[in-house]
Amino acid sequence: MATLPRSWILGAVAAAALTPAAAFAQQLSDTRIAFQTDRDGNPEIYLMRHDGLEQENITNTLTDERGPTWSPDGSHIAFATDRDGALEVYAMMAEAGALATSLTGRAGHDHRASWSPLGDKIAFTAEGDGNREIYVMNADGT
Repeated sequence: MATLPRSWILGAVAAAALTPAAAFAQQLSDTRIAFQTDRDGNPEIYLMRHDGLEQENITNTLTDERGPTWSPDGSHIAFATDRDGALEVYAMMAEAGALATSLTGRAGHDHRASWSPLGDKIAFTAEGDGNREIYVMNADGT
């Protein structure tokens, strides 16, 4: 087992001591979790608070939505859906009723979206020609 340097441990303890408990609690109360469930009969994307309350279906379609992933700033969610016949990557604001926009429109299946650290790119897995390949696109699908 690796041992953490003493200076790192002391720095972490000092940083924790400087963080007001109220600010930490407020930060936690604003944290949401995106998840996939089929409780409505087909896979959908839901949001909920970190404590499990306020669960809300944000996709609410008759097709399958799966694999939600947050943008780094927490404003958008990318996911895969077959609403256009083939599995494609879509993105939407992280709220119920928001318009989901198709980012891929290629032949084959596109899924497993992952945002870049700056949120300006999305990598995804594509299966269109018998191979699994990784593609990168701008966050707007271009």
